[in-house]
Amino acid sequence: MTTSTLPTDSIAPSVTISADKTKLKAGEVATLTFTFTEVVTDFVLSDVTFSGGGLGNFAGSGSIYSAVFTPSPNSTIEAVVAIASGRFSDAAGNVNADGGDANNKLVISVDTVNPTISIQSDKTRLNRLLKNQEKDVDML
Repeated sequence: MTTSTLPTDSIAPSVTISADKTKLKAGEVATLTFTFTEVVTDFVLSDVTFSGGGLGNFAGSGSIYSAVFTPSPNSTIEAVVAIASGRFSDAAGNVNADGGDANNKLVISVDTVNPTISIQSDKTRLNRLLKNQEKDVDML
């Protein structure tokens, strides 16, 4: 009798988070891509932690997922997107253990504060300038 041994998958999946933009201004969004080392079976949006804005338009399957990050309005605080260990697994049941890896955390620079302008004037000087303009108009 011949015995065969099937290979056992004991390698945990891992993920890399990337974005099409790492600096966001008012009105801008970043498309995030979550790339896994193998097909994962249970990755959902709630596996992702984030601060400094919101995530939406979550989509994907297999080993590639995406979401859109929208920064908080009127903010200059960096946004952070991360995935901790123990959040997803492969078909063999191996759970990710790479939460501390640098590629599991993405920092996005944010400046969504709209610029303002302030005009100050010495009233006396302003009045003198206006009077001079009136004289120039009278001369025409």
